[in-house]
Amino acid sequence: MDKTKQTAVAIGSGGIRSIAALPLLRYLQDEDIAIDLLVCSGGGAIVSSLFALGCSDEEIVIHCLKLFNKKLYNHIDYKMFARACGIPFKESPKYETPYLGKPFYNALKEVFKDFTIQDLPYRLNAIATDIQTGESVTLEKGLLADCLYASNCVYPFIPPIEVDNKFLVSGVFTSSLPMMTAVKEGMDTIFAIDFTGDESINSKSMQEYICNFLNRSCTIMQRRQTALSVNLHDGDSLVMNVDCDEWVGLFAIEKVDKIIEAGKRTFATYKDEIDRLIFI
Repeated sequence: MDKTKQTAVAIGSGGIRSIAALPLLRYLQDEDIAIDLLVCSGGGAIVSSLFALGCSDEEIVIHCLKLFNKKLYNHIDYKMFARACGIPFKESPKYETPYLGKPFYNALKEVFKDFTIQDLPYRLNAIATDIQTGESVTLEKGLLADCLYASNCVYPFIPPIEVDNKFLVSGVFTSSLPMMTAVKEGMDTIFAIDFTGDESINSKSMQEYICNFLNRSCTIMQRRQTALSVNLHDGDSLVMNVDCDEWVGLFAIEKVDKIIEAGKRTFATYKDEIDRLIFI
């Protein structure tokens, strides 16, 4: 491969499904292919950060099973409901949500401690959304826990986080597969891992209904953004869609084995094309 060419890996927002990107990351690492930019949204940012920190695949899976556990998102903010009923409390936060974000943030801190994005041996961009402007925000510095909370904040269930005077929520709202960031950075070769597919239309709760609606809406937006990114990119790009053969939700940790197998199948399907791009 031409060592002067720059390679980027874009990993979409897929929750627990994001671990399906590991076979590609490991292959590039094993083949000594420099990854000049990891640009990721949501779960992709968590998996990429763990990979960049040198965790083994087994360690990454263990951490993801913890970080994508629904129990982290089931801590009700009773003060919000009390205020809604007219019971006086101290001044309410600017963006109030029915569930607390602290359990998820604490879990991120336990895993990533005080590491910053700048500490990583890879250049990593985590994508979030500015809730006040609706614009995409690229996080290139700061505490990993803060940046990963922002990129994964499932608003309106848990509250946004303030970073650099901006209130940030999940990157899925503006760039669930952030290929365009890699294009703007002038990357020569872009590998993109896409987790969109046939989203579930059967909702068992209001939470699932809202998540499924957001998934369908973001899928339409993402497909348009991906097509535009490919058209504007002067170099080589390969978009790989991960198919788990069945609906797998963002927090379906019980299906982790199916996700791992889907990642292996996806890599095997695209391996010849991957080799063509990295060894030309």
